[in-house]
Amino acid sequence: KIFFNAKEFQNIQEIIVKLDLKYQSIIHLRFFEDKSYNEISYITGIKIGTLKSHLSRALDFIRKELSQPNVM
Repeated sequence: KIFFNAKEFQNIQEIIVKLDLKYQSIIHLRFFEDKSYNEISYITGIKIGTLKSHLSRALDFIRKELSQPNVM
């Protein structure tokens, strides 16, 4: 597990809300509710391959935003 201080967590939350809602829900289910890919697929009705693709895009966006100056 990765732990963040309050400021880092707030920055990440601000980035997550910039994501499309479908990506937000996947991030929430995977990292805040600790759901498996199978569980997320069942909950959202998204095929696992598509789910992994969406998660990858969302994480790429978050990483890109975190690398910007003045973030964290």
